[in-house]
Parts: sequence; structure tokens; C-alpha cells
Amino acid sequence: LTNALSRAPFGWLSDRLSSRSKFIMAGIAMAIIALSGFAISKSLSHFIINAVLLGAGMAVAFPSIGAIITEVTSPDVRGIAMGGYNASIYFGIMSASLTMGPVIEKWGYRLAFQTAAFLIFLLTFIFCIMMRLYSHQKKPLH
Repeated sequence: LTNALSRAPFGWLSDRLSSRSKFIMAGIAMAIIALSGFAISKSLSHFIINAVLLGAGMAVAFPSIGAIITEVTSPDVRGIAMGGYNASIYFGIMSASLTMGPVIEKWGYRLAFQTAAFLIFLLTFIFCIMMRLYSHQKKPLH
């Protein structure tokens, strides 16, 4: 619910910022904190707070990622790029749904969510490297 209700205002804000990548990083940081919070939640209220934080983090990051994709791709491949982005999101959600049950059974709830948070952190680090490489290769459009 938080994700759905927050996407429009955070998308609007993203359009007015000079650096979408920093906005994306903030959203991903919120998601990492929320997943780490799930690992240590002891009550329903803690779980709900982390669920709201996760939804808000996704609402901050996802529209900005989509906007960056449209900025860095040419019009002839933009549709496939956005399709690949959306497919990746749904593949990730599906993969997590398929794997987290067995992982939680084997490793326990806390370690499973901490591992998920670490994996997101690692992928975010790779994203940062890729964005820096792209920004160094980008030529001005004058």
C-alpha cells in the first residue's frame, strides 16, 4: 500500500532533482534498512513499520530507475529496456518468493533477511560502479 500510494509523489520529486542516482540510493538504503529490520522484528508493530519503510524505499527508487533508463537509452531500444527492467523486478520478486521459504527453514528468519539485505547492498554497490563508469563515458549533448 505504501509503495503504491508513494510512487506518484516520489516520482514527481525525482523529476525535480538534479541527481536521480542519489535518490535511487536513498530508496535502496531504505529497503536495506527495512529488510534488516525484518530480521530483528519482535512484534507486529515492528513488522508493519519495516513494511512501510520497504514500500516507501521501493517507491523512491523504482520510478527513478525507470527515468534513468529512459535517459540513457535511445528511442529505438527504450521499450525493450523498460520491458527488461520490469521483467527483472518481477523475476526478482518471484525468485525471492521461491527461495526465501527454504532459506528461512535452513538458516532461520534473521539470517535469511540479513543475507537478503546484504545482497541488495552488494548489487547496489555494483550499480554505483556502473553509474560512475557511465557518467565518465557520457559526452555532452552540445
